[in-house]
Amino acid sequence: MTLGMLARSVSGYSDYVTTPRFERAFDANPFRSWRPSEIIRIAFTRPPLFAPGTSWAFSDTNFVLLGEVLRRVGGMRVERLLRRQILSRLGLRETEMRSDSNVPAPVMHAYTEERGRYEDSTHWSSSWDPYTGNMISTLGDLGRWARALGSGSLLSPQSHALQIGPQNVGLGVLTASMYYAMGIGVTNGWVVANPQLTGYNGAVSYLPSKRTAVVVFTTQGPKGRPSVAYASAIFNRLGALLAPEQPPTLQVCPRPPC
Repeated sequence: MTLGMLARSVSGYSDYVTTPRFERAFDANPFRSWRPSEIIRIAFTRPPLFAPGTSWAFSDTNFVLLGEVLRRVGGMRVERLLRRQILSRLGLRETEMRSDSNVPAPVMHAYTEERGRYEDSTHWSSSWDPYTGNMISTLGDLGRWARALGSGSLLSPQSHALQIGPQNVGLGVLTASMYYAMGIGVTNGWVVANPQLTGYNGAVSYLPSKRTAVVVFTTQGPKGRPSVAYASAIFNRLGALLAPEQPPTLQVCPRPPC
């Protein structure tokens, strides 16, 4: 097992988010505070999906492990490392990693039916998704982050090429036109992240050939389907308008038509 395998989601580790044990605990108390060690223990109650490097399957477990490595090697909390190495360097003053569920106003509220009823999930705990989902930001900051991520402005050319490279193409369902790289997806030249959790769904993207960033965030309506990535659908339409020769093709739902 290597750090690169974790970043590329080719480790084979199962996703703790889909384990019955985690789902039951989360549904019982979405405000619960989780420790990374608890999450890792839950993750390893399941056997590996495949031998490391032989296939691909997205798993949040990979990023909890990477966060713990960063914390130990960096000698400080990941939020401090993030502020020092990325956020301050890019001037992202309205972005931060938080250890609580407070989101300062004004904020786009999130709604979901994950627990069987339509409810406001804005202030649910995000500690269950440490080092990735427990962050807040604004559209402006996310636009600047999309440009930095897509252009590789904080990395050497060699590291950026590895970050968005097609090493995973051919593994699992990944193809040359739509593949997962290191923590991000690449679809027809667009570098994109499409988070989806507790009522929020987003697309943060950059097209290097046109130096164009697109950021979309949505929530679920009362008649919406939790499995549908509405932000991805909007992004696909916007991307096709902005770059008709390179339209993005993010998956919108597990079984089209949606």
